[in-house]
Amino acid sequence: MRALDRREEGSALLVAMMLLVLMGLIGMAALQTVSQDRQVAGYQNRARLALYASDATVSGAMMQLASGPQNCPGTLVLATGTLGDSTAYPYGQPSYGPDPEVATPLKCVGVGPPDPNLGIRLNVGGSAKFVSQFWELHGLGKTADGSAARVEARLTTPGGAQ
Repeated sequence: MRALDRREEGSALLVAMMLLVLMGLIGMAALQTVSQDRQVAGYQNRARLALYASDATVSGAMMQLASGPQNCPGTLVLATGTLGDSTAYPYGQPSYGPDPEVATPLKCVGVGPPDPNLGIRLNVGGSAKFVSQFWELHGLGKTADGSAARVEARLTTPGGAQ
């Protein structure tokens, strides 16, 4: 019986060491997973910032078109800029502007009657005919690290009476 006890003396230590190694491996795998999740979240955040910047291009064009009647057909120069202040973006501010791959990023593509789907109801007597101008926009938003988002939009503005 004494010989049997001697063979079992180190087995508890061996089992404990194997469990510690197994728990260490599980911990390292969990750390790797968390690290990859943070990296993916960073990529998604940069893509979202680029999309917001490209949306700022649309907002800027809408403000530009709303400032007064524009010549149609014709083209306008899109404004460029950055989002927010530099303290909010420690790695660089997202920027927006016209898409450089398109020859005319903001152009009037036609004039016609107001779109009935917009809910515009005009009840005007006489011979005045109200028209809308239809604009095509190609904008680009970029983050400081190079993520980019392109936007294409159709804008409708009132063209006034003709």
